[in-house]
Amino acid sequence: MRRGKGSQERRDAWVEEFVEACRVAWETRPRICELCGKRLVQARVHNFHHRVKRSQGGNNEQANIALLCANCHDGQHGIPPTPADWRDA
Repeated sequence: MRRGKGSQERRDAWVEEFVEACRVAWETRPRICELCGKRLVQARVHNFHHRVKRSQGGNNEQANIALLCANCHDGQHGIPPTPADWRDA
């Protein structure tokens, strides 16, 4: 099923909002994983996690964005760590 043009525009706007929220979080918060305390050395997409999922009414406000290391972020999504996943934050 194809999405309408308006639907894609809303998604694009949401993604832009998320990117800005991530930038603000990275620039204003301690660069440590909020779950395990590991130091985060580089901003990557897997460092940012929505506490409340968009599908459950979550938004891109700072209070809903968590800074996590890759392993903790994967764990929040039910992905068990494996040796290949033991990457640096």
